[in-house]
Formats: sequence, structure tokens, C-alpha cells
Amino acid sequence: MPVIRFFEEDYARLCAVRDQDGAEMVQLAPPGYGRVPMARHVQDALAARVRADGVADLCHVRALEPSVAPVVHSCGVAKPAAKTDANVLILAPGLYQGGAFEDQIANWLSEFQGVGVTICLVQDVNPRRFRKLAPEVEVLTCGNVYFGDGGLDAAWQQLRHKRFDSVIVARSWMWGDPLVRQFVKGFQSQIVVCDRGMGYPVVNTGLQSLPESDIDRLYQDVDVVSLMLPAHNANFPEHFQARIQNHGLFPRLSDYKDPRPREQGAPLSVGYFGRLGPEKNLTELIEVFSRLASDETRSYAFHIIGDGTERATLEHLVWSYSMQDKVTFHGYMSDPGAAYGLLDLSVSMSGGEGIPNAVLESVQSGVPFIGLGSVPGHVHLVRNAAMGILVEAENSRAHRLRGFISAIQRFADQEADLDLWRQGARDVEAENSMAYVQRQWQRTLGFLLEGRTRVPRDFTPNPFGFSETVIPADMCDIQALPVGA
Repeated sequence: MPVIRFFEEDYARLCAVRDQDGAEMVQLAPPGYGRVPMARHVQDALAARVRADGVADLCHVRALEPSVAPVVHSCGVAKPAAKTDANVLILAPGLYQGGAFEDQIANWLSEFQGVGVTICLVQDVNPRRFRKLAPEVEVLTCGNVYFGDGGLDAAWQQLRHKRFDSVIVARSWMWGDPLVRQFVKGFQSQIVVCDRGMGYPVVNTGLQSLPESDIDRLYQDVDVVSLMLPAHNANFPEHFQARIQNHGLFPRLSDYKDPRPREQGAPLSVGYFGRLGPEKNLTELIEVFSRLASDETRSYAFHIIGDGTERATLEHLVWSYSMQDKVTFHGYMSDPGAAYGLLDLSVSMSGGEGIPNAVLESVQSGVPFIGLGSVPGHVHLVRNAAMGILVEAENSRAHRLRGFISAIQRFADQEADLDLWRQGARDVEAENSMAYVQRQWQRTLGFLLEGRTRVPRDFTPNPFGFSETVIPADMCDIQALPVGA
């Protein structure tokens, strides 16, 4: 489907059709394409975007309902598919920020002559995610599905006639699903399973560690286990070490920001940004906030940014501490830069992490981070006291609470050391250079890449990925759909 561009007068026409016939839904008919139904909540989102920007784009991804996005004016031009004699499939949940590598590894591989790259996504259908993919990279989305509901069947039907020399499974928890294993093994190719840093296989998004016998059985068909950091290697059995390769982090810190200066007398803005799930230990974080709020010698503002199953519980806990005026729940925010722009200090008390997006995005945004020292990703990225404090008290609740309270109080009493911060950021960047990461992946995929010419290139980001066609809404027929249609 094309992208349909709305201006204020176009939205007024849509409302006139809907209101005239008293329908909840309308449908658009772009010339040369099928019809696009729009429910009331999509119309409301479109109206909000048009009012804010004067223009908005309506995107339609596969069979899912339309999504509304702000206009991006740098549309790429798709190039005809080049002839390939080697192909790589990357199976991933979505294209995320932080430590995820899917977009960068795909773009890099596509620069080798004769190498075709396909990304198959199973949870991410937001077309905005694909704007940093080179046009040569093929993107296939199964829709916003979770394993077990047949979403991979459609992908198999589209890909089964294609020969892949290597399949990269981007998360170890995906490999824990038997449907994924069946899907991948069907290609009879090299299999690479990536562990983002948990240090052990995670089955069906549960966080249980597996005994060695189960690890052997689970990974018996895997050729390479990809771990980001050498610190994670010891979490696998000794006889597994020959199959482990460390690929590092794709660097995201080249444009890191300095910590923002605090206004004289302003409260220290402390917050958590991420999923509100039981594994994140957020009830303890609220208790830390409550104890800090009782400190009359310092001033704080607390923020919880994100959404999830624990939100109602956390809101009730804040109410029980009579902290409604001190803790702000912002809900889901799609822009990490805007989220961290609210904070002077970010905090996570979760121990079940590998290399969490929280610390990556926090450091990149110029916000010092406080977390547990038992998490390898924290140790790797928080290099000095200007970048954050790591608390060594995971196994004792009382010690953990005291450790986090003390760390936050230290930041409330000190000014940011910009020189120390910048040195730490440079150290992180130097140890996670693009050259290192590419060299490690070239070792893994050497049987495909050896002897091939690589032609580095720049490309104009495509904001939609699925379509470069933009049709003005005034070219579309608009009809009201009766209730129940």
C-alpha cells in the first residue's frame, strides 16, 4: 500500500463524509490500490497529527490497521535487486535502538558484491523503524505476532524457495521457541544465535537459566553462539567455548551528549525509563523514592517513563506513600531522547539484564546512570563516577536500598565533571568501534565474504521501508462504512 499524505483540508473532507453518514469508520480508496479502512481511533490520531504539524502521513503495513506518522521528507528511491549468489537471513523481533545490531549488520553485509540480505521481523511493524535500512536490504514482517500463533508460516511460504547460506537469530530467547528452531533449521544453513548479554539461553521470554544438559540439547544444531562481551562467556559450559564468538556492541555513542547543567536550586530529576514489568524490581525503586522524598535537605523530582503490567500496582504504591505530587507517570514515550531530556539521573534496580537499553540510551543522552554492579553491561558502559555509580548489593534488600539512596544523594550534592564524563564516553567508543565489530562478524561469515569486493556507500534513509509511493489524500475516494461493516 502507498503512504497517504493528509493536509488540513483533506482531514476536513474525511470528517464531512463520516459525519454526514453517522459512521464510526471510513475507508480510503487510493487510485490503483485496495481500500484502507480507518477506525475512529486512527482518525483521532490523524487529526491530532494534522493539527500539530499541518500535515501527516497514513501508513498501511501489510494486513494491519493503518498507523499515523509525522512527515519525513527524505524518501529514498528503491534500487532494483542485484543478482546475488550468497544470502543471509536475519530473524529478529524488531529494529530497536540501544545494543541491537540488525540494521547496521544488514547494511554492512549488503555492501559486499553478490550478497543478499533479508530481515524477517516478527514483532515490529512500525514503518518508521526501517528508515535506516539501505534499499538493497529486503524486509519481511510477519506482523505484530508472538510465537505459537502461526505467524512464521507466512514467512516460510515466502522464503522457503530461497537459499540462505547463513541464518542469524538475533535473540537467544527466540531460539528457545520450538517453532523458531523448526523454521530456521528448514533452511539447512549455518545457524548463528545471538545472546544480547543475559549469558544463558532464555526460553519463551521467561528468565530461567537452563541446566547444561538442556543447553546442549537446545544448541545442538547451532554453529555459532554470538555473545557481545567476553564477560558473558563464563555463563556457558566449558565445552561450549569453542562455539562462542564475541561480536561486541555496535557503537551508538559517537554522537553522545554532555550532561546538562542543573539550574541553581532546581530539584534533581531522577527517573526510570523502560518496561513496567515485575522483573524490573520497580516496587523497590518506589521505596527508594519515598525515602529520598523524606530528606528535607535535598530536593527531588521523580519520573516513571514507560508502561506495562505493573503500572497500576506502582501507582497505588505511590499513593500509599502519599507521593502523588512527587512522582510523575508519563506512560509510553517512543523517543528516548525526549524521555532522557526530562532527567538528570536515570536509575534501574533490575538485575536480570545483559546489556540493557536503559544504560546505553542513558549514557548516549548525557544522563548519568545508577544500576547494579552485577550486570556486565553496566560495568562495560559506566566507566567512572561522572557516568554513574554501580551498587554492589544485589542479594540484600536492605543493603540494596541503602546503596541506591546513597548513590542518588551523591549526585544531588555534586556538579557534573564534564572532562571525566567525556573521557569515559571516549573509552567506551574506542572499545566498541565499528571496525572491531565488523572484523568479528567477518570472521563468523568468512566463508561467505572472503574474496568479495565491498563497496561502502551512503544512502538516503527511506522513512517507510515498505513503499516509496506517496499519494495525496485529495486523490483518494473517501466513503463512510456503516456500523458493523
